[in-house]
Amino acid sequence: MKTFVLIIFIMILFSIIFPVDIGAENASENIHYVGGNKDGNYTSIQEAINNASAGDTIFVYNGIYSESIVIYKKINLVAEKGAVLDFNKTNDIVSLTADGSRINGFIIRNCSGGVYFGIKVEKSNNIVIENNVFVNNSANSIYLYYSSNIKILNNTFYDDGIFIVGEKSDWGSHTILNNTVDNLPIFYYKNKTNLSISKLDCGQIILANCSRSIVKNNNVSKSNIGVFLGFSNNNSIIKNNITNNIFGIRLQYSDDNGIENNSIKENDYGVFIQHSQRNTIKENNISYSNVDGCHFCCDSKDNIIFMNNFLFNTENAYDLFRNIWYKEDLGNYWDDYSGFDKNGDLIGDSAYNISSTSSDLYPLIIPFQDYIENIIDDNTKVNGLKNDNCVILAIFSIAMVVILIILLFYFKVKK
Repeated sequence: MKTFVLIIFIMILFSIIFPVDIGAENASENIHYVGGNKDGNYTSIQEAINNASAGDTIFVYNGIYSESIVIYKKINLVAEKGAVLDFNKTNDIVSLTADGSRINGFIIRNCSGGVYFGIKVEKSNNIVIENNVFVNNSANSIYLYYSSNIKILNNTFYDDGIFIVGEKSDWGSHTILNNTVDNLPIFYYKNKTNLSISKLDCGQIILANCSRSIVKNNNVSKSNIGVFLGFSNNNSIIKNNITNNIFGIRLQYSDDNGIENNSIKENDYGVFIQHSQRNTIKENNISYSNVDGCHFCCDSKDNIIFMNNFLFNTENAYDLFRNIWYKEDLGNYWDDYSGFDKNGDLIGDSAYNISSTSSDLYPLIIPFQDYIENIIDDNTKVNGLKNDNCVILAIFSIAMVVILIILLFYFKVKK
């Protein structure tokens, strides 16, 4: 027994003098530091990434870092409060191409130029983007390009939002929660049917793989894309106020939707349709667009656009794919239409040309609301006239019957 106790004592003493790190071989990460005042810290985030191993953490101290960062291996990029990633005018602020990476806690700002992004996730999976603040990025804060299972959590955007490009399976794979645009929430719905999305004040509404749903009576503003549909069919976008976005409404690979009775104002593009067919756009006020009121591209065809008002847009419409700009001899009201209405039917005598392949054959002379009111008034007058004539005819008929009775009675008495 004494020998056993002695052996245990010697083993404990040996472990204290010569400690063994049992988990060293299997350690999941090391931490590399950027900025700060400690010896051995990196001054460049990219240098720290280049020297890290997959699964390592890069901790970035408070400060301004003007870099184009490429995360090409699995990295946890974590910020101390106040760490700023600033655009250096040469590439995306963060380009992320490694599965399983994470970026947390940064201020990401000043990305401009139209082709660069605050964070671009390209052909990657299982990325986490959380607790970041995006400022002054010209609508290019987060761009998901053919990537799946991206978690976008608790981020704050100013005048911006989330852009998605990819396959149907990509669109419906993400988790997007608790993000805001100018203190207004971003709503992301995926793989749903028969939704009713109404009476929200928000920065962005995204529908991914959704169908037979209604987006109605919402106020959507100050995002890169106000109402954004991807691979979503047979939905209705009705009576919303959509203002001050880059794209007011944008459809990608989305067919047979109805866009009706919305106020779409002061966006760069009012309605932007891409790779989408047979959508109906009617009775909307599309105004003060900085680029195009209504824009069709990328084989978007067989869409029907009628009874809309196009007012004070830089360009009212762009269409090279032979979409249909009227229905049943009723077109749209164009504030720059210069044709005449000689027969007074409130339909222009000549077409409104949109492009070499597209035109509105029946442009309205007055806004569609006034046209509807005039038609109702005319019908009321016609119906009123018909009713008056019926009354007169009835009175006349009764009078004739009375006269006939009197005459018959008179001749009978006389005999």
